[in-house]
Formats: sequence, structure tokens, C-alpha cells
Amino acid sequence: MAAPRIRSLLSSSHLRNYSISSSLLLLTRNPSSSSYTNTNTNTTTPHYRYTNNTLHQTLNTPRNFTTSTAKMTVIKIEAADTYAQALEESKTKLVVIDFFAVWCGPCRVIAPKVDAFSNDYAEKASFYKLDVDEHQQIAAELEVRAMPTFLFFKDGKKVSEVVGANPSALKAALDKYCA
Repeated sequence: MAAPRIRSLLSSSHLRNYSISSSLLLLTRNPSSSSYTNTNTNTTTPHYRYTNNTLHQTLNTPRNFTTSTAKMTVIKIEAADTYAQALEESKTKLVVIDFFAVWCGPCRVIAPKVDAFSNDYAEKASFYKLDVDEHQQIAAELEVRAMPTFLFFKDGKKVSEVVGANPSALKAALDKYCA
């Protein structure tokens, strides 16, 4: 029965920018989306959301989330000295450089898989990514002609490359050079 009363209160123009409090419900306005959210921390209280002149009610149930810390991340090459550092690091372990472009659809599709590989092979390989539009000279020097292109460096030299968004070929090359 409270929903029609709350709906009429929320639709009142003089209450739109204020919080509505009661013993059972605390609605807070989100200015960016014009929605109202129940900010009451009591988990037995229903959750109300008001959007497009409609009041939505859901149960405010606690959620259990687990987090894990990533072992390794893909490092973006921002400057030529970072590229030189990557080549220097290849003397001690495998370095994989992902040549990508912001506008490249296949590059965006394979990016989560590359992140997963960086975690799986964190102890044996370092992963970098280089935007070919920002570093055209490096891409031309290494004869990168398609995106994504993955170049593998070991002992300061290019040992292999994988062209295209092909996770199985990327994994095969990682297994070969990380052995």
C-alpha cells in the first residue's frame, strides 16, 4: 500500500531533489540518472528504485563476492623508453607485445583472453600492449601490418609472431616459448 503514496511523493516536483526518510525506507536521489535508491542497510527492507515515473521494488539481499588479486597485468607501452625496457626484460624471460588499435574490433575481443594469459603465465612471461596509432615508428620498424599482432621476444630478439585474434595460436606460442 505504500507504493502509491511513495510514487505520488516522488513525482511531486518540490521533493525531487531531497531524500525521503521513514523508519522502513530511505530513498536517495541519484542526480545523474534521476533514480531513487533505498540506502537503508537493513537487508530485510525492500529495495525501491524510481525511474520513468515507475516505482520498482526488489529484495535487498546481501551478496557474497569473492575477489582475487591478479598476478600480472598487461602493461601499456606509453613511450619509447618503455619499449626499450620491454626488450631489456626479454633477456631474462619471454616478452609478449600486443600491437593493437583502439578502433580495432578483434583487438577488443581478444583483450580479455590476453589478460587471462598474463595471469596464467605471470612467472614465465611479461605482457605489453602497444597502440600502433600512437607509436607508428615502432610498428613500422617491426613490420606490423595487421591488428592484433603479437610479437614474442626472447634474449632481446624477436622469436615468433601471431597475427590475428587467435587465442589457440597465442596459447600454443606461449606454451612453446615458456617451456
